[in-house]
Amino acid sequence: MLVTLLQLIDSPEDKRRFEQLYYEYRNLMFYFAKGMLGSDRAAEDAVSEAFIRIIKHFHDFDEIICPRTKNYIVLVVKSVCIDMLRKKSREPQFVMAEDAEGLMDLATPVESGEEEMFRRYDMDRIIEAIHGLPEIYKTTLMLYAVRDESLTEIAEHMGCGKETVKKRLYRARRELRKRLEVQDGRE
Repeated sequence: MLVTLLQLIDSPEDKRRFEQLYYEYRNLMFYFAKGMLGSDRAAEDAVSEAFIRIIKHFHDFDEIICPRTKNYIVLVVKSVCIDMLRKKSREPQFVMAEDAEGLMDLATPVESGEEEMFRRYDMDRIIEAIHGLPEIYKTTLMLYAVRDESLTEIAEHMGCGKETVKKRLYRARRELRKRLEVQDGRE
């Protein structure tokens, strides 16, 4: 990737400086993107896009290794990740018929007394509400309910801790419940 990026820069001095920037920040950018997007492939795509955006404004960099540059790079990666998540949320998503049964497990109540509420919703409405969730919640729910992965497996898959997965599942279910209530016209 670096070789391709360096071809976008003209002067040898700028190439040297960009190479320094690349090696200094690429790991930070990757881990930040993976935290937002949840997968290595998506994180790599985000980092590549971020570097392309950075090259467009590379002439504005005074110093390569400084807090200002680091903050700018993190903001660019965050912006790219947000763009990717927005784009993905607009794409139509399909659930295989064999996976639909696992989605019914999402009806597990988050708090007492919610079980009856989830029974009222048909599968299409649940799937529609799931696809409207933020990507990190949607992925966590799908790994848990459809793939039947344990919390430990999900944590390893997503590169986070088991407690983080628990929190995401709780928040995802809560958000799913809110979306279903909005669809039902109760909020």
